[in-house]
Amino acid sequence: MSDKTQPPSIPPPQAMLSLDPIAHKWRNLVDRRRAHFVDLYLTGRWKRYYSEEQFLTIFRDAMTVAERWTEIAPQPGDAKKPTDVPKI
Repeated sequence: MSDKTQPPSIPPPQAMLSLDPIAHKWRNLVDRRRAHFVDLYLTGRWKRYYSEEQFLTIFRDAMTVAERWTEIAPQPGDAKKPTDVPKI
């Protein structure tokens, strides 16, 4: 018998778990968060919950994270969608 241990076998790519469904779930969650902040902005309700400085910081963070997840987990209609997010 040999004292050498066998290296673990690597499964073929098709047998590996696809992370696309998980990434799309996170993308949907981030898109909902972005939509919530856009709604707060458009209706002016943000003034009830945040100071202007706090809201701008949170709003910009939500937009940045949403844009990043759009790059990470693109969806079929992304290239065709116009940007409907207001600039603050």
